[in-house]
Amino acid sequence: MTNLEAGTKAADEEAKPLWRLEPLEEFRAPPASVSELARTSLRGLLQRFQDAAPSNPGNEDRELQAFASDELEKLVPALPLDQIGEALSTSLPEWRDGAALPKLCVVVEPPPGPGLDLVAMLARSRRIPVLEPPTPDLLLNGADSVERALEHRADEPLAIPHLERWFLRNPRALGTLRDLLAALALRRAGTLVSCGSWAWAWLRAAVQVDTLLPEPLVLAPLDADALATWLAGAAAGRVLCREPGGKWLLRPEGKETPDESSDFLRHLAAEARGNPLVARALWISALRRPGEDAFAGVDLTGGVVTLAAVPWARLSRPSLERRARFEEVAVLHSLLLHGGLSLDVLDRVLPFDRPVLSRCLAGLAATRLVEAHFDEWRVSTTGYPAVRRELISAGVLADDL
Repeated sequence: MTNLEAGTKAADEEAKPLWRLEPLEEFRAPPASVSELARTSLRGLLQRFQDAAPSNPGNEDRELQAFASDELEKLVPALPLDQIGEALSTSLPEWRDGAALPKLCVVVEPPPGPGLDLVAMLARSRRIPVLEPPTPDLLLNGADSVERALEHRADEPLAIPHLERWFLRNPRALGTLRDLLAALALRRAGTLVSCGSWAWAWLRAAVQVDTLLPEPLVLAPLDADALATWLAGAAAGRVLCREPGGKWLLRPEGKETPDESSDFLRHLAAEARGNPLVARALWISALRRPGEDAFAGVDLTGGVVTLAAVPWARLSRPSLERRARFEEVAVLHSLLLHGGLSLDVLDRVLPFDRPVLSRCLAGLAATRLVEAHFDEWRVSTTGYPAVRRELISAGVLADDL
């Protein structure tokens, strides 16, 4: 590559907006470093073949205290849903100026939980009707005809969020999804559909949904530079961050010396696969109050706040620390497939006794891989990277995000 070509490529990368959507086939997760892959693999082997106790934090880590939740709201930027919604709108020019959507469009959203809910948010802002998914009870007992639900809306735009909630792995419940896909193929007006990434991967294999629906859009992944840009801006002002050893995660202007920069954000981007939901949750778990003299000479005034962070190698992250049992693999995959399920529904769709499922969920919750959200169980945001690796190791069909 010539210098001119390299410069052009760099300019193109710089011109890309932080929040944008791209075709699913173009998605490329930020790569992990070779050293981190080796360290993670070795740690996993030790956890599987011996009772390895977690390493004790160093004295520097013990001096650092966690923030209260109300403080974190000021120090960690929230997802800019307005900007992400605008990015989706820009990707669908037919929606500009309130125009009707003239075709079928699909957005695949990253896990865990219900994702960003971009389709429902954009539809409501444009006053487009939203067709909510049926409840699990309706799916299992036979939902009303989808054709009847759509026939009086055949000529108006429509949004159908959470395709992952339109089916369960049950013959009757799958019939509802087939009816919906058939009805979508016959619609004359535009339709905007969203689907969880794990459900999309399963539906491609099970019902060839990609032959019925167009290539979906996905939120572009955030690499280390994008994370630095996003996380440095917060309600409290510009955020700086250093490890106890002195290396910068988010550095002040003019601090450009390579040996003063940490690889934390590079590891964070790779661990989260560019997923802002996961990256933000792991970032929060790493932030600490700086020690009294840890950052002598750093300006804390004028809208600049300096924080500390646990070094990546010592950051505690949820892990099963052993090979998952068969019922755990089935439960975790079901939760990712549908964005969360209650114990009652799991009991009706999985071939395990209810006490087995209860013990399984309790054990996974103890490792912080899953958490209860009202009456549903979901894979936790910080536990998602470990769950994804565990399911892939078990041979489960994974998503592309």
